[in-house]
Amino acid sequence: MINELDGGIKGAVERALKYGNLQYKIPCALFDKMGYSNHELQDLEVRNRVYCYLKKHYSIFLANSNYEEKDSGKTTNKVWICWLQGIENAPDIVKVCYQSIKKWMPDKEICVLNQNTLFEYVQLPDYVISKWKSGTISNTLFSDFVRLSVLTRFGGIWLDATVFMTGELPQYISDSNFFVYKSNEYDVTKVGESWFIKANAHNRILQTTLDLMNEYWRKEDKIRDYFIMFIFMKMASEKYPLDMKDMYKVPAAIPIMMQKYLSIEYDERMFESICKISSIHKLTYKIERANKKSLYGWLLKLLLEEV
Repeated sequence: MINELDGGIKGAVERALKYGNLQYKIPCALFDKMGYSNHELQDLEVRNRVYCYLKKHYSIFLANSNYEEKDSGKTTNKVWICWLQGIENAPDIVKVCYQSIKKWMPDKEICVLNQNTLFEYVQLPDYVISKWKSGTISNTLFSDFVRLSVLTRFGGIWLDATVFMTGELPQYISDSNFFVYKSNEYDVTKVGESWFIKANAHNRILQTTLDLMNEYWRKEDKIRDYFIMFIFMKMASEKYPLDMKDMYKVPAAIPIMMQKYLSIEYDERMFESICKISSIHKLTYKIERANKKSLYGWLLKLLLEEV
């Protein structure tokens, strides 16, 4: 909580008030000052307290939300990407990622969602849309609603706009009815990452997660934790534990490796080594101090070569 680099005590308190979890952060910050904790442990402890709060307050709703196994086993060729302002107005690195997806998924129907096409596919309660338009629900949080809505309705693969591909989709993903990259094993509130999700339509873990999200925002106006969707997905997976039993457990640290080298000078051997380990890479457009010689700069050259 108390992190001078993030705006100091005042900024931390303001964020805690915004998220409605100040009562959890105060004792964690005190333990940090006493030398019994650190910032990473604080985040995990606060999230665990939010998880316990949500389980307590939404357990009855969860118990009454029952879905039979509707998963037909039929796969879809749809790949979902969202950039509200349109890909043409996205940062260059997003355009590079989009080109890589088209290159390595030529057999897929790539659906790019923007503010003009969004509601051709997305179905959400009016109060969720109203809270998004008013700013109560941020664009980042709203994207969680979007991915859950399109996947439960149509199925397919959801990719964040900063996913870069250097090869074909791994067979273990293609063969899976449901796949997410496995989160940090020390975070008991998360079962997987949300930037890459493969699912068939009517997946009941995703449908239950969406139901919980809708119910939460029907009753509340503050987000208690940035990763609230992950917490609800954890609750859904606890309700249907067998649905994730056979999923390949691939650590999210593997496709995130390339991101750690973006601001470092491009090294061909290192790049090729990473590509041999994974053909899917989660990048970011939030890069500081990257220059033309960096991996980030090298990737941007790919965009010019395609023009």
